[in-house]
Amino acid sequence: MASKRLRHVLKVFSSVGLLSYREKHLPQDQQTTPVKLRQAFEQLGPSFVKIGQILSTRSDLLSEAYIRELSKLQSSVPPLNKEEVMTAIRQELPTDLSEVFVDFSKEPLASGSVAQTHRARLLSGQEVIIKIQRPGIDDIVNEDIQLLIKLARHIPKYF
Repeated sequence: MASKRLRHVLKVFSSVGLLSYREKHLPQDQQTTPVKLRQAFEQLGPSFVKIGQILSTRSDLLSEAYIRELSKLQSSVPPLNKEEVMTAIRQELPTDLSEVFVDFSKEPLASGSVAQTHRARLLSGQEVIIKIQRPGIDDIVNEDIQLLIKLARHIPKYF
């Protein structure tokens, strides 16, 4: 399972040019590596977004260009589309949405790497906030943890 995820990670990094030999040899002002790294983290999902968020606070490790770009991961995770939201709700509710909520905002209040929140009003009139996890998030995070554990075992060889 982890090897499949590793292949996917490498494919994403390659697709944004992060593993490109040519990219490394372009003049610095033509490199867009910080942007590409942020885009790769976004494509790879919550575990990598979290890594990017952590890295964005490490000015002792990364240049200002990387810090500035990775800081965007702190607040701008694209939301799920409306169909994904409705599918997630239907999977969790044993009944029709209208039998639980008088109103449900299809626009999120906030969107993060793991979940997003929506405002809703119950039939009783009580206003509530509904948290919707991204589809397949549990499996993705578990695969990423297994992959990171395997990679971490190799770090001592290089330091």
